[in-house]
Amino acid sequence: ILFLVGGLAFFIVTTLGIILIILSVRSKKKAQASTQWPSVAGQVSNLEITRNNSQDADGNLDYTYTPIVHYSYTVGGQTFTSDKIAFGAVRNYSLENKAREVLAQYPLGSPATVYYNPQNPAEAVLKVSSSGGRVTLIIGIALLVISLCVICPLFGYLLYQNL
Repeated sequence: ILFLVGGLAFFIVTTLGIILIILSVRSKKKAQASTQWPSVAGQVSNLEITRNNSQDADGNLDYTYTPIVHYSYTVGGQTFTSDKIAFGAVRNYSLENKAREVLAQYPLGSPATVYYNPQNPAEAVLKVSSSGGRVTLIIGIALLVISLCVICPLFGYLLYQNL
């Protein structure tokens, strides 16, 4: 049973680590490609902050705040809408004021430079950078290291049993 549980833990942690690394690399590549994308003038149509809560082991609620900027833009006579600020993980803030600072960069009704994918104009961002990619990469690598820490003792156990 030890081998089964350890093997399952190894599989889950390794898979999650690989997925996080792939997401980080893809996000970085998209951010890099977006530096060559054309831009158009868009308009900020709505601003909001979502409050997310999670409960810690003691039952205390922790809150994070996510700034969301909705904007519209027109490419080739077709109007698109988006809320993607940058590629990568959606940025959450532990303080609502920090989320408000992000929104302050995009006043409601103001013009905004929108960078869009010429092959898929529905894909657009306000910033040609990647957010959270480095953190995602580090977590992915850490999970792979942890998976090695799980599998090495298991192999040692199997070798010991077979001697």
